[in-house]
Amino acid sequence: MPRRKKADLPIVTRVERGTYRGQGPSAPYLDDDYTLTPEGQRQREAEGDERRAAVEDVEDEKFDLALREMGEIPVSDDPLQERALDREVAWRHKIREEARTLSRDPRDWLRAPRMTQTETSLRVAIHLVRNGHVSSDVTVSLTGRELTRTLRPKFPLEEFLKQVGCKRRISRSGGADWRARYTIDDKPFALRLTDERGACDVMAMASPDSRILVYVNGGSVAPTRSSAEHGTLRFLIGQALIREDVQPLDFLVIAVPRSERTRSLAKAMREAPRLVRAGISVCTVDRTGDVDGLPFF
Repeated sequence: MPRRKKADLPIVTRVERGTYRGQGPSAPYLDDDYTLTPEGQRQREAEGDERRAAVEDVEDEKFDLALREMGEIPVSDDPLQERALDREVAWRHKIREEARTLSRDPRDWLRAPRMTQTETSLRVAIHLVRNGHVSSDVTVSLTGRELTRTLRPKFPLEEFLKQVGCKRRISRSGGADWRARYTIDDKPFALRLTDERGACDVMAMASPDSRILVYVNGGSVAPTRSSAEHGTLRFLIGQALIREDVQPLDFLVIAVPRSERTRSLAKAMREAPRLVRAGISVCTVDRTGDVDGLPFF
């Protein structure tokens, strides 16, 4: 999609320390360096979801017009640019149809050739609790867009957790909110799900003086010709290496969905001398709930 002209962008003015106001119904919150705070990011995503939801139920023949009126698809007098915008509208129609047809039954997601970051993180956390690797609840920071996006299918979180034996106990809002505490069978520790982006995706105490810090990404579980797995693993390794508050007894772990390629890459990386010295464990996760490569004996 072409970038919007400078004249079309919201005007941002200073109101008070840490708070800014634009030409919208509500104001995003910015830090002093003009970056969004976590609260501002959630607010901006919620406003975007609200705008997109306004056109989600319109008739198919009016969908194009609704997108343009909402500003999601700009209007152009250039024939070449207009053809590109038409392809963008066609893609939005496809995504919309997927959202209608894809079941919220977790079995449909578990048959998909790609495991989302949400599913991978949850399977790692459940494995840690069920196998007694933790001495505290496990905090799982989930990617909000996989759970709240409107024009794309949503990951069926509640149904998935129920299927794997998790029960919601305490909701942050006191209602039917997925950001809550979930117990697993009769285990002494539970999952704490949050949308607050921390320094890692899964975190728990392994002992009173050591933590398990897991960096997670989604990926294919089927054979592909893509080299995306290499880039994903390098990205996660970089995240783990630049963490500043790592203590000597902490466990640094990166986790990706298991496929033929990630299995072979993980095996090679576990023997890389510098990764061994850095103490980073490379793990693969499958849909049976198994996590291979954790630094526990």
